[in-house]
Amino acid sequence: ALKSIVIPKDVVKIASLAFSYSIYLTSVDFETDSKLTTIEDSAFHYCRDLKSIHLPNSVTEIGDCVFGGCYSLESINGGGNDFNTAMGVFYKNNGILDWHVVAYPASLNLETVSYGPIYHNIGWGAFVGCKYLKKLDIKISKIYQVNFMECEQLEYIRLDETTYIENDVIKDCPKLKEIDLPLASEIGGNCFINNESLTSINLGCDELKTI
Repeated sequence: ALKSIVIPKDVVKIASLAFSYSIYLTSVDFETDSKLTTIEDSAFHYCRDLKSIHLPNSVTEIGDCVFGGCYSLESINGGGNDFNTAMGVFYKNNGILDWHVVAYPASLNLETVSYGPIYHNIGWGAFVGCKYLKKLDIKISKIYQVNFMECEQLEYIRLDETTYIENDVIKDCPKLKEIDLPLASEIGGNCFINNESLTSINLGCDELKTI
């Protein structure tokens, strides 16, 4: 079983699904002077034993759901100058109005993520499988598919600036009780399914459209 990887310095791209379902993988290292620039969608999807990753500074592009299903992941660091971490959230700053959440490590031992930067959107799969997160309160305008799924301790979500939510976004969170969406005006199908403890969804808009 594959347990460790060293990415050679001349590799410039890790393709979509390249190491997906490498379930025993615990470490990913990059040779000095790495030329890696791109990590495509789901490249490390369901590497369930991976605990941390430090990306080379040459990385400029990271796709969606790259670390989705990495249930042991505690930290993501590195990347080029546009990548940063705030309260454990690993994000890319593409411009003043374009702050893109890449991922939140599923095993990061923080119970509350409250605001931080004003994120512009959350990439697909960014908050899948969070073990310890109980409260999420951030400013975000757009949320894409399958984001708050299998967050086993999550009790409260407030998305202060959110206007647009795709399908299947907030589901399978057994302890989730309350969702605040004060500006939401467009919500996709099956958005709140299988949240067995959910008792309150607060919407501040006058008119709600489904997409």
